[in-house]
Amino acid sequence: MRFDNDSYSIEVGTFVMNNHHGLLRMGIVEDMRIDENGWAMYKVNFLEDEIYQRNKTFHSEISGKDEFQYEHRRDQLVKVNPQWLQNVVNAYEEIKDV
Repeated sequence: MRFDNDSYSIEVGTFVMNNHHGLLRMGIVEDMRIDENGWAMYKVNFLEDEIYQRNKTFHSEISGKDEFQYEHRRDQLVKVNPQWLQNVVNAYEEIKDV
């Protein structure tokens, strides 16, 4: 999901992905903090995230508690280079109708 010369660091503004129970979510890091256990915790603005939102709203309604995850540990996120992702989509477009 990155080019060879890309760093692994995740900072505010980094494009990332998260795989939540088979649901691939992609978004942009909005904030970062270090928690009491030393983990880097990130708030992410996920894009095109309606499926996750509907799922968590449903689970919140039936459980009676907030089921949303508002922060993600560093090990729950993968940095994605947007140009790499564009290259993947372009490759798909080239071969999908072959």
